[in-house]
This record gives sequence, structure tokens and C-alpha cells, in this order.
Amino acid sequence: MNTIVPILSICIPTYNRKQFLKEGIISIVDQFINHTSLISSVEVVILDDKSTDGTEQMVQNYLKTYSNISYMRNQKNLGSFKNVMKVATYAQGQYIWFFTDDDLQKPNALQTVLNVLIKQKPDLIMANLDMCSLDAKELVDPNLLRMSKDHYCPSKKELFSFLESKFFLPIDWFLTSYSNMIIKKRIFEENNEKINSLYNKKHNMFPHTALIYYTPKDYNVYVIAKPVALYRTGNISFGPKKKIDFLEYWYPVLKIHYNTICKINKKYISKRFRFLMILKILVRDIRIVFLKIFKYDISVLLMKLFYR
Repeated sequence: MNTIVPILSICIPTYNRKQFLKEGIISIVDQFINHTSLISSVEVVILDDKSTDGTEQMVQNYLKTYSNISYMRNQKNLGSFKNVMKVATYAQGQYIWFFTDDDLQKPNALQTVLNVLIKQKPDLIMANLDMCSLDAKELVDPNLLRMSKDHYCPSKKELFSFLESKFFLPIDWFLTSYSNMIIKKRIFEENNEKINSLYNKKHNMFPHTALIYYTPKDYNVYVIAKPVALYRTGNISFGPKKKIDFLEYWYPVLKIHYNTICKINKKYISKRFRFLMILKILVRDIRIVFLKIFKYDISVLLMKLFYR
């Protein structure tokens, strides 16, 4: 570990994704190689939830070379929620970047993020993502946030007003996504215990965004338009495999998440935002009905209508 307190801690919870994790580490250390000054500003913290695929041996190779990479291993499997929150407790940096074990950082991502942290000093950064194929060789959907320029929200009220323009699909990436959220360590420390005690249920799958959205406290947010990471599609490791079964499992999880956000942040949210959220949930219910009764997926039509 570095003796210098870093600006940024990249916190990666992992479980049995050795090859993907290796590719993710490479995408980070390549930036260290090209910009050695980053080593004193950035640390990488990996928490292994007792993998059985040789993850520990793979990571050891990088620990020998990079003093700013640390690796811990749980004595028992904690599950995704607890592992996400626990890895952040090891962070030494001023900011925590929650990053999944199967995504990749884009070249110069660290410099892009650090520039904003140093100049703007926001409570939270939400950064853009590009969606890529499972092997990361093909861009499937670039610019997932549908942003053309950076945007600063001085308050939660301004954030939710801004998010009104991100219905219907882009908003999911603002409210649920990993690998594009960087938060002040102080905010994590303030809210971690409450999130762990109140929202550690089977349907609570977004502990990182809960740190901001599951509290009535006000924060400012800086949104980076430039994609900083590649999000792999086709790598879902939870829920049923059959489409209709997965949607019947997944959509209620999202509904609970969105309703919790609206309830806790009601003083920041407009009537229009609430209406759009209700409509979004209704459209998803209609999609399931069409799949069950007519065996037809209207998602392509919905994409054309609502995703720009």
C-alpha cells in the first residue's frame, strides 16, 4: 500500500471472475505505465469473496509490481451486497470509485476523473459508460448516459430535475449502475451503517447508489459526459436464465429501488418525475404481459420510442 494518502480508491469486489478481473486490472495498470504519477494518486483495493477459481494467485502477480494495489480475501462468502460495502471500508483515498470485477476502464479514464475531483471537488461523480460485447471487442451501445457535455448539479433537486430528461432508459444507468460512480469517502462513512442495517435485503441490489439515493441528505453531483469504462453485456450472474422468468424477478427489484428513491427524496422530486417513473414501471409491466400472453417482446419498439 502507498504511504501517501491517495485521492482516489478504486474498490473492486470480486467473486469467481478471474479472467474478467485480470482484464480489468490490466486496463487500470496500463494507465499507471503510461502516467506513473497516477500511482501516488490512485490505489486499487480488491476484496475477494472467497473465490475458488484461482483469483488470489492471479492477483498476486500484480501485488509484486504495484505497491498501490491491495488484495484481501473474506474467510467466508458474504454475498454481493456485503462485499460491495465491505471493500469500501478498506479505502484510504478521499474518494471511492465502486468498480465491478468484469468491467474495463478506458484509456485516460483515471486522468479524466482526477481532473474533475481536483478542480470541482464534488460530493459525487456519475461518469458515462460504453456498452461492449462480452469479449470487449465490439461496442454495442456507446454513450449510455446519452450525454454530449459535462453537467454539474449543485443539489439533489437539480439532479432530479436533470434526470427528468433521461427517461425512459438512460435513467437506469444513473440510478443503478456500477463502475461509473465515484463518491466522497466521507459520505460513505456517514451512510454505510444505515444502509447496511436498513436495506440489506434480498431485493436490495444497489448498495453503492443507496449511499446517495437512500438518504434525504443533500449532495452535489458532477456528471462526466466522456465514457470512462466499458460495461460488458451478456454477463449477468444472478437471477433466472429464461427471459420471462428473469424479467419477472428483475423488474420488481427495480420497482422497489425506484419507489424507495422517490419516497426518501420526495422534497427534491417534481410531480413530473414521479409521473414519468410510474409510467416507466407501467411500461415494464406491459412488456411482461406481452411476453406471457402473446409471446412477443415489445422491447425493440420501446427502444425506438424512448431511447435516444
